[in-house]
Amino acid sequence: MANSEKKPRSIENGLLYYAAGLLLILGWLWLWFMSNPAGLWPLRYLGWLILALGGALIFMAIGVLRSKGRPKSGNDWAHSTALVDRGIYAVVRHPLYLGWSLMYVAVALLSQHWLVALVSIPGIACVYLISKREDHRLLEKYGDAYARYLRTVPAMNLPLGIFRLLRHKKTIEATKKNRSEQNAQG
Repeated sequence: MANSEKKPRSIENGLLYYAAGLLLILGWLWLWFMSNPAGLWPLRYLGWLILALGGALIFMAIGVLRSKGRPKSGNDWAHSTALVDRGIYAVVRHPLYLGWSLMYVAVALLSQHWLVALVSIPGIACVYLISKREDHRLLEKYGDAYARYLRTVPAMNLPLGIFRLLRHKKTIEATKKNRSEQNAQG
């Protein structure tokens, strides 16, 4: 790909990151000033739970990238040189972006203000677009290995990812059991 094609894509990606980050910061700031006008405390508790889940996903993802991503010397954990498909990345392809999206949901539930909810929608859309661009970039970088990963691990659907992972482990266990039974018989 020519440098002239890479530069605009890089600028677009940067703008999406800035927009998503700014919208989340704006949502958190508004949370301080427009907190809970609806007064629905169960939604606030749900917001705290979602906030905890989003934070846990982000920290798990960073931990796995640090240990398995093999960044080049001098680069941080975000500059992985290896396809990471272990840990939380075996459940969802984009746990960082899922965690980021959940932060928008959490701030909307915590504030319960229509303006904060309204800001969350384009923020989540930006994060979604970032994840799609990341899929394209990683497909170019890792080729067939990422294409297989793309087909087997959902982007940000956590319940589906857990279900698929458990089903995969069950299949592996059944295969091992069948092999050991066949070895015992013959």
